Order: sequence, then structure tokens, then C-alpha cells
Amino acid sequence: NQKCRVIIGSYIGSGELTQTIALGVRPKVVVIDNTQRPSTALELALDGPKVRSITVTDGGFSVMNTPDNLNVQGTQYPYLALV
Repeated sequence: NQKCRVIIGSYIGSGELTQTIALGVRPKVVVIDNTQRPSTALELALDGPKVRSITVTDGGFSVMNTPDNLNVQGTQYPYLALV
């Protein structure tokens, strides 16, 4: 029975197609506050296959600018990761 740690932070969008956010560990869950997209305020990814615009990686996660606008240049995106 393992306990999870919570990492709370934010990143600034670079405007590139993808951006990697380093956590130093592989998260089990990532939740990103995406206020750029009115229809969905939160984006969720679980460790496993890529879900929409978020990919969990060994050292953190990466985001794509399309289709969910998770990397708009100059935009701050708060996130929560369970590791």
C-alpha cells in the first residue's frame, strides 16, 4: 500500500507544439487548470497511453499546444501531480 505525494506548481506556455515539464519523477496523475478553453477548465492524464494533449513521462509530463491549448505562449498553467 503506497502513499502518493502531491506536487503543485505551474508552467508558462512556450507557444511551441510541445513542452516538457520536469518533476524529477514519473507521476501517476496530472491535472492541469486550462482556463484557455471554456468548455473544459481541467485537463486530466493518468500514467499510461497519451490522453489528448498530456503525456506522462519518466521525469514528469509533456503538453501539446493542440488540440487543447495547453502551451499558449505566455499563459500560466497551474497543475497538480500525484507521484
